[in-house]
Amino acid sequence: MYLSQTSLVLVMLLLLTSVIVYQSIDMHRKIVLNEMTASDVSLKGESVEHILASAIPKVFNKALQDAELKVINNGSFFNSSEESKSWIENRTEEIINEYLANVSRKYNNMGYNFTYNNITINITRMPDGFTFTINYTFNYSIKKQSYNTEIMKSRVIENAINVTVKSVFDAYEWYRTGKLYYISPKYFVEDDGSPSILDRLANLSTKNWTNGVGIKLK
Repeated sequence: MYLSQTSLVLVMLLLLTSVIVYQSIDMHRKIVLNEMTASDVSLKGESVEHILASAIPKVFNKALQDAELKVINNGSFFNSSEESKSWIENRTEEIINEYLANVSRKYNNMGYNFTYNNITINITRMPDGFTFTINYTFNYSIKKQSYNTEIMKSRVIENAINVTVKSVFDAYEWYRTGKLYYISPKYFVEDDGSPSILDRLANLSTKNWTNGVGIKLK
């Protein structure tokens, strides 16, 4: 009887040890997987931030090009430089928000929950004839379930970048001369007495936008 009781105790101790070891291993595995998920969620968010910052200059140049083509195709200028500025801001926002909507769909299909507020674009000044200072505001949240834990990253981004115009059609010169010129730093020089790019979109012959610096042909 004594040996049976001893054996039973040993068996119970072995079972208890096995349970503890299994639970420890399982807990450690969950912790590692949660950490991996957290790292993955963070990288997904950083990827959006990086691509967004890299895309804004290209998108802005496209929006400016679209504004010039709008004037050429419609046969009428904007009513003011402020209106042309607002149109370019809205067009930039539209293109970027379409991209963000695609990212959201892609991430959701991958098991993430990606939500965001539409980006806000503001042109605040023109340091020179071809450079625009753009402020943008954007916030997002990305989540993913890992066991019974929801891993989440959220950020509010407020940033300002300088975007230099590469080369765009100039509707102002097209209407003035009947020739299609390109606005670019290579062919134009800064002139504080000439209209800015935004002024030219509104057919203003003198500088009007207070923060702008004009441009003219060499």
